[in-house]
Amino acid sequence: MKDDMRYEARQVPLMLGKLLGGILAVIGFGGLVFISTRPPKPTTLSIVLHLIAGIVGITVFALCSRIMSSRCAREALDEAGRKQTGAKALSWIILLALAAIFIVIMLLVSG
Repeated sequence: MKDDMRYEARQVPLMLGKLLGGILAVIGFGGLVFISTRPPKPTTLSIVLHLIAGIVGITVFALCSRIMSSRCAREALDEAGRKQTGAKALSWIILLALAAIFIVIMLLVSG
């Protein structure tokens, strides 16, 4: 029980990193869609800043996800643990679904 709590405590910063990366990606790309579909034409600087925020968010999310997966694979001793490591794609699916929902909402609101 104590080892499980230590393992989970070591994963918390990476989980928060994934959360921060996902939020940053949604805000960056969502903001890019939002400012691109509004009249007055956006400045190049605002487009680049939103694009950079989205790319940094995806990079942080992917990096934290890879580190978590490698830690899980190292600590997995049985076959069930290895199968669980492969199930980390759920985080990506949730991130992409939330980003798509946000973009659709922004397009509907702006239209």
